[in-house]
Amino acid sequence: MTATTSLSAIHSQVFELMEPLESEDRHKIIASVMALLGEKPTSPTTQVVGSTSYGGEDDLSFGDRKIGRAALRWIKQNQLDTNTIEQVFLIDQTSVEIIAAFVPGSTKKEQTCSAYLLTGIKALIDKDDSNFTDTEALSLCKLLGCYDKNNHSTNRSSLGNKVAGNRTSGFTLPQPGLKAAAEVVRQIAKNSQ
Repeated sequence: MTATTSLSAIHSQVFELMEPLESEDRHKIIASVMALLGEKPTSPTTQVVGSTSYGGEDDLSFGDRKIGRAALRWIKQNQLDTNTIEQVFLIDQTSVEIIAAFVPGSTKKEQTCSAYLLTGIKALIDKDDSNFTDTEALSLCKLLGCYDKNNHSTNRSSLGNKVAGNRTSGFTLPQPGLKAAAEVVRQIAKNSQ
């Protein structure tokens, strides 16, 4: 089992255990577990980025991890909040993992496009740069069940101007891709609630 699978499995188990609880009870449990682990408890962060609760417009963190300028700009431009982002990504001090159980789209082509966009945003949040490899995106497609062996190249090429680059040198998300990726994140978060 890989670290990604392990984190995703743990996230799913915790979600299932806590879903029936009231918000106050959830926060008490999280604070208690963090204290048992010798960590500072986290506070809920659901306000839109740029509010003073984050220390100003140039500061956003998930736990102890600060988000880079390019990622912060993407979050602010698309008016995303931390709750929405945390429905899709598990962000800790050393890594960013995609924890979504599905990607939007009614066809494998649409789902493949969503997976590539999510992979670019994962890189943006993790490295403050949306560059990613085809292997990373392909792994996500396989994990989420949208990989179509016979049509993958065609499905990937349907991204058009949302992704720049190629399979050999890697991909990046230009502005149309960043905007489309924000919508993918919103759809996942909305359907996860």
